Amino acid sequence: MGLDEKIKQLEECVSKLEDDSVTIEEAMSLFEKGSQISKDCLEQLTQAKGKIYIIKKDVEQFREELTTKEMK
Repeated sequence: MGLDEKIKQLEECVSKLEDDSVTIEEAMSLFEKGSQISKDCLEQLTQAKGKIYIIKKDVEQFREELTTKEMK
């Protein structure tokens, strides 16, 4: 499931939690579900950040190589 869909589910959990008619049991279940979704989102974002870091390093290395070749 994509990050956008997870965020949508998290927003739904929050919306339901804000409803005064939710029982304690439902609230606990929604909170647990929301916590897991939040954890999943953070993991996905951390992975994306790692990929971006690698790509950025590759681009920087490529630029350095081009600069070195142009100086010769």
